[in-house]
Amino acid sequence: MINERPIKGATMILEVPEQAEKLEGIVIPNGEEIWTFGMPMDGKGYFKTVMERVGKRGLRPTTRQTIYFADRLLENQEQLNFRDAIANFRQNVFWTSTMQTSFPNGMFVYDNPQGDMPTSSKNLAEDFIQAGSNVRYVKPGFRTGEMKILDWLNHSLFQAYITHNGNIDEEDIRTAERLAKKCHKDKAYVFGVDKSDKDDVRYSALYSGRDNGRLYLDCGYGDGYDGYASPVRLTSTEGAKSAPKKCVVSAINVTSLF
Repeated sequence: MINERPIKGATMILEVPEQAEKLEGIVIPNGEEIWTFGMPMDGKGYFKTVMERVGKRGLRPTTRQTIYFADRLLENQEQLNFRDAIANFRQNVFWTSTMQTSFPNGMFVYDNPQGDMPTSSKNLAEDFIQAGSNVRYVKPGFRTGEMKILDWLNHSLFQAYITHNGNIDEEDIRTAERLAKKCHKDKAYVFGVDKSDKDDVRYSALYSGRDNGRLYLDCGYGDGYDGYASPVRLTSTEGAKSAPKKCVVSAINVTSLF
């Protein structure tokens, strides 16, 4: 018997039967792009291992994309084929390809969907000043830990991680807020290494289910923890480019950072 319940906010490539069969992917329209998240997820494993597997199936998911993915999963918790992924989100972590490199005067944040971004602060600084750069700079001294969801949405690190084309889209904020409130009524969590004596590259993860289920954006991981990720395939609506879009940031005197 086929389960005809609609999936809110997303389309499935395969219909969901009452007894779950193989799910190939979840399709999420986003502006001029259509994101197809491959299923089942890759994992459980360390960041580098999982992302290597993901890269063979598609692009590595950014933090921004992962927020939408997790939101769709929790919006459709009754779907049998989503249960393993939801359990991964609540009991482990979702790896994302948005990374950070801390250095003495702050940090650079950058999306790395193809796994080929330079990670040294010197190379990132050179990229940062180019038009169409994928690199964002975050000043040190920000607060980390648990906070009100509104403060979390306004946090400089969170905003750097979801910046797209030099902007933070209103729909991205609404989606992140909705996801956070599905995890906890008024609290969320963010962590990152705001500066370091020498280059310190860290990986990011999104997860819930711990400590009363708050939503965590944890940008301080090394490669010693198990998690999951889903490959992303991009297609375009009319007038859009299929290649990942890069972020453009406001000009900063990079020489003053070193």
